[in-house]
Amino acid sequence: MSREVIEAFDSVADGYDQWYEEPLGRYVLRAELKALGELLPSAGVGADVGGGTGVFTAGLRSGDRVVLCLDPALRMLERARLRGVDVVAGIAELPPLREGSLDFAYMVAALEFVRDPLRALTGIRGALKPLAPLVLMIINRDSPWGQSYMEAGERGDPIFRHARFYTLGEALSLLRRAGFDVDRVVGALPDPPAVIPRGEPRLLAPETAPSCGVFFVRAIVRAASQA
Repeated sequence: MSREVIEAFDSVADGYDQWYEEPLGRYVLRAELKALGELLPSAGVGADVGGGTGVFTAGLRSGDRVVLCLDPALRMLERARLRGVDVVAGIAELPPLREGSLDFAYMVAALEFVRDPLRALTGIRGALKPLAPLVLMIINRDSPWGQSYMEAGERGDPIFRHARFYTLGEALSLLRRAGFDVDRVVGALPDPPAVIPRGEPRLLAPETAPSCGVFFVRAIVRAASQA
């Protein structure tokens, strides 16, 4: 991740979580936590890579699941520390974690901001135990959500002007090149961002809902004999 991107996130750290307090933000958080909770193991030590202010770290930790918040933006990590989560300063490309130490890892809209996505995924793979999962959440470029964020970037949004968005196919290709086998894919946020849905968030198969706002991909570290 470039210094410019790190400074951009630090500049908005104090107000970064306000969106999650709005009706749509609350719904999105519920939907994304639901997907992550379903795809991640219920126990073990893992890392929220690019976890920022720790909103997902705090939402996913439990008695049997320990989650570290890994991020290079120190002011974001200060907000995470206020939530009581354990923080680690570092980047995905060179995570300051012992090789083969993690039972799982996940990234929530973080790959979009790294300079070298393949190197980032490879760096995370090195910190995972054999056959441990990485859950990657991408903002679907081929969706109303992706289009909305790209337009915000074009208008000079301090965060999204730095983002590079991916299609599901591009994300799957990157994971495979980084030494992962794709295990499961689910989509969420099928409604456009102008709509605040009612009821419980739904998780959908990508073939039935290709325009979901976000996709979650669970990928497993490929066995050494297959690498």
